[in-house]
Amino acid sequence: MLAVQSFYHVTLPQYLLSARHLSYQEMGWVFSLPWFCLYGSVVASGFISDRIYARTASVFRARVLFGALGATTSAVCLEAASLCHSILTSVALLCAAFAALGPCQVSIWTLAQGLTRHHAAVVVGWAGFCSNLAAGIVPVLTAHLLKTGLNWPEALLLPCVLGVLEAVCCLLTGYFGQIDECQDMSFSRNISKESYDV
Repeated sequence: MLAVQSFYHVTLPQYLLSARHLSYQEMGWVFSLPWFCLYGSVVASGFISDRIYARTASVFRARVLFGALGATTSAVCLEAASLCHSILTSVALLCAAFAALGPCQVSIWTLAQGLTRHHAAVVVGWAGFCSNLAAGIVPVLTAHLLKTGLNWPEALLLPCVLGVLEAVCCLLTGYFGQIDECQDMSFSRNISKESYDV
C-alpha cells in the first residue's frame, strides 16, 4: 500500500513538473486534492466496510475483498493517470487512485489485528516496518528507472505492480486467516466442552 502511497509523498511534485509541465503555483492545488480525497475515503471506507460486515457477517467480504478491490483500483488508476494526455483527466485519476487506498488502509489494519489476535502487536509491527521500507525504497527505484531513460508510464509500473501484489497478499491473508480462525474456534469449542464435561 505504501509503495503506491509513496508516489504521492515523494514523486508527485516531480511528476507534475516534468510530465505535466505545471508551475509551482499551479501545482499546489493538484498536490493537495488527492490527499483530501484520501481523507474522505478512509472515513467512508470504515463505515462501508462495517455495513458490509453487518449485512453479511463475512470478514472476507467486508475486509479482504473490499481491501483487494481498493488496491487493484488504485494501481490501475495510477497507471491510467500517467498514460492519459489530458491534465484534468490525469488529476481526476490521481485522485481516484489515492482515494482507492482508503479501503486498503481500513482492511490491512483490521485484518492484521482481527486475524492475529494474540500476536497482533508483532504482526502490526512487521506490517509497519515493511510498509515504511517500501515507502523509502520505491521512490528511489522509480527515480532510477526514470534516469535510465524510461518514461513515466513505464517507471510507474513499479508501484502499480506492487499495488496489485498487495491485493493478492490481502486475498491470501484473508483466505488462510479464515481457515485459522475456524480451526481456533473449533479448538475453543473442544476446550469448553471438555471443561464443561469435567
